[in-house]
Amino acid sequence: QQQQQQQEGYLHVDGVVTEEDHMDATTTTNIKYSQNNSNDSNNDMMTAGAKKKFLAPVALPLYSVNGGMDMKYDAEDYPMQLRGYLAQKDYVRLVNDLNAAAEKYRATTADNLLLAGGAITLVLLIPFASRRKSRAVKRNKEFKQIFAAFNVEHPDLLIRRERSSRNIVIQSAYES
Repeated sequence: QQQQQQQEGYLHVDGVVTEEDHMDATTTTNIKYSQNNSNDSNNDMMTAGAKKKFLAPVALPLYSVNGGMDMKYDAEDYPMQLRGYLAQKDYVRLVNDLNAAAEKYRATTADNLLLAGGAITLVLLIPFASRRKSRAVKRNKEFKQIFAAFNVEHPDLLIRRERSSRNIVIQSAYES
């Protein structure tokens, strides 16, 4: 009987499927059973509501701009791992907000001149480093505000900056 229930596509928590369960597949007592993922680690979700689906950290894709001096996040390259967790329009809005915040603090012509002049005299690298550091601090403050707004808007997801690689990642807000 349980194999028949699995083939029909729904598995009741206690292994019993009733007529009402077939009619209402969205109740919390039913779980969509996927035969394709039978060996997958997501099959730990055999009881409804006991564990939520886990999203491994997904790094936002980025590319260099301004001669390699700055980075920009790619809004067109929607990570497929986020499907079902974050709508593409929300992802594009997030990336556009991050890029708008970062654009204010990008390197200017003066920075490029200071860096080029640093090859001649190392003294010019001091103001370049100072300007770069101050812009990074301001940019990170704005990013933290965007992260906080995103985390409030999407309580099941967490956006943060990785410490080691400094990439911005989106992941589940809870442990697996």
